[in-house]
Amino acid sequence: MNTTWWIVLVVVVALALVASVVDGWGRSPRPG
Repeated sequence: MNTTWWIVLVVVVALALVASVVDGWGRSPRPG
């Protein structure tokens, strides 16, 4: 199996997770 495929998959999943978290913070900002 190609390692590059796993790297791309991990990067895509990580970006999706970060985007989801940032979007959640943007909609309901928490003080502090």
